[in-house]
Amino acid sequence: MNATSNNTIEFLNQVNLYLFKYIAPIIFIIGNIENFFSIFIFLKKSWRKNVCVFYFLICLLFYVGFYFSTLLPTFLILASIDRLLISSQNVDTRLYSSKRFAYFLCCINTFFWLTFFLHILIRVNFIEV
Repeated sequence: MNATSNNTIEFLNQVNLYLFKYIAPIIFIIGNIENFFSIFIFLKKSWRKNVCVFYFLICLLFYVGFYFSTLLPTFLILASIDRLLISSQNVDTRLYSSKRFAYFLCCINTFFWLTFFLHILIRVNFIEV
């Protein structure tokens, strides 16, 4: 490699370092502020009547925590299924779109993913002999 390539690689490494050091925290803070505004909007009484809003509110709360990132896509899938159920022409199918059923599914979903990743919390280290 010549000196120009080394300088370019070093420059790109410095740019990458500065982006993650200074720009990423700013974007993270702005994103969390926007999430709190979304939570505030979804907590209004007129929005809380909708079951789909419950799923989005749970997603936002878990996203602010950022610890359970595997729960987010599952809650979005549950919200999509809820929209499908509520838009059905069959009355019996529409009855499955209720807050009680949403609470049940959220509990089952959280329990499933917590048990799925339980081995990470235990942190078992295998040592070869």
